[in-house]
Formats: sequence, structure tokens, C-alpha cells
Amino acid sequence: MEILFLGTGGGRVVTRLQVRWTGGILVKTKGHQIHIDPGPGAIVRMRDLGEDPSKTDILVLTHNHTDHVDDARIISECMKNGVLVASEACVKGEEKIITKYYEQFFKRIELVRPGKVVELDDLKLEATKTLHDDKGVGIKLFGERKVGFTSDTKYFKGLGKQFDGMDVLVLNVLSPGPKRWAHLCTEDVVKVLGEMRKKPGLVIITHFGMGMIRAGPINEARKISKESGVSCIAAKDGMRLDLAQTSLGSFGGL
Repeated sequence: MEILFLGTGGGRVVTRLQVRWTGGILVKTKGHQIHIDPGPGAIVRMRDLGEDPSKTDILVLTHNHTDHVDDARIISECMKNGVLVASEACVKGEEKIITKYYEQFFKRIELVRPGKVVELDDLKLEATKTLHDDKGVGIKLFGERKVGFTSDTKYFKGLGKQFDGMDVLVLNVLSPGPKRWAHLCTEDVVKVLGEMRKKPGLVIITHFGMGMIRAGPINEARKISKESGVSCIAAKDGMRLDLAQTSLGSFGGL
């Protein structure tokens, strides 16, 4: 299993300035290519990194915000009888990104709420609870590795317990300190990890706003590692992780 970060930026300012890319996350398994939250520039970043969007057979849309779904339509048109796993707002909401026209590119559409499990051949996806401005979900992916994605959410009691036992946990951390927006900050990540009985071998923070970029995501990852005792790294644009070849506890927050 490989994880490729087509973007590590989040929020309207970073999306506008493109100081960090906003193309989402590509997950490759032995039999599938999964694109999670293809925000603005996803199709361009795939080209730049030598990736083929027509190989994507599973599209995951966690919620209907621009920095998560803006390129979902063009990715859909590249797919051949793919599977869509999406929050209801992305397909049924008044401002839905996937209209009737784009539904034709999918052989299967799964609208998910927290707790729903979707089985796809040798893969299983489970939706998790979020608390955010737009009603959405996080995702747990069970395949060659167990990988969790919080998506956008503010902290709430029980957030961490949902991801207990994951090998890798990817958290969207917009800022280093608390903000009024419904997003995680550095301190929240430590709380999330503190709730978990079986902690992940590796934590990855991503989806950085301007405040986080100024503070330095690497510095914040080191703080998380030190305070939680869990290896944490800050994702970089274009970063690839081959989870089959990676010793998950070997990063040390670098």
C-alpha cells in the first residue's frame, strides 16, 4: 500500500495562494487506486507526479467543501465504471458537487454516514464521525494496512477511540493553536492520541492553513511526538509513503 499526498494545504487562503497544494490524497493498493478529497489542482498534480487519473477506481469525498471536492468532477470523468464513496451532501445536497450527469461515470455509489461499512473486493472502508461546518465523515481503510483519515473535524470526546488499532492515522490539522473554525490544532492531536488504547505506529498531519505553515508543520509534528510518545511526521506536497516497505515507528517526528 502506498500513500501519495497530492496536497497538504487546507482552508480558503492556502487554497487561493497555493503555497501548499490542495489535490487530496491518493492511496494505491495491489488492486485499487483510491483518490480521497480531490481539491483544486488535483488533476494537475497527478500529471506533474506521473500519475494516471484513469486508474482511479474508487473516489472518496468526505464532505462538500471546495478544498476537498473541487476537482471531483474531472476525476469522475477520467474513471471507468468506478465506485463513489461520499457524504450525502456531495451527492444529494443543494450545492452537490456530483450532479446527475456525473453519476453516469460510477457503477456504484455509496452514500455514507458514521458507522457505515463499504466492502470493495479485498478492501473495507468504514465511515467515522466528524464535527465540522459541513456534515461529513472520516474514513478508516482496511487493506494491506489499516489507515485512518480524520478529514476535517473539530475535537470531540471519542474522536480518537474511533481510530483505535490503526497502523497509520492521517489527521487534518489546520492550525497550531485553537481557532474558532471546526478544525483540529496541535493540542487536539495529542488529545486524540491520548484516547487511544492501541495507538498507531505512525501519525501524519496534513491540511495546513497559513497559521500552521508559518509555525512550521515539522515543528508541530515534533511537539506531537514528544507529548504523545507516538511517531508523528508532517506531510509534504508530493510525499510518497510505501507502507509495505516502511517501518512505521522509525520516523521520530522528523
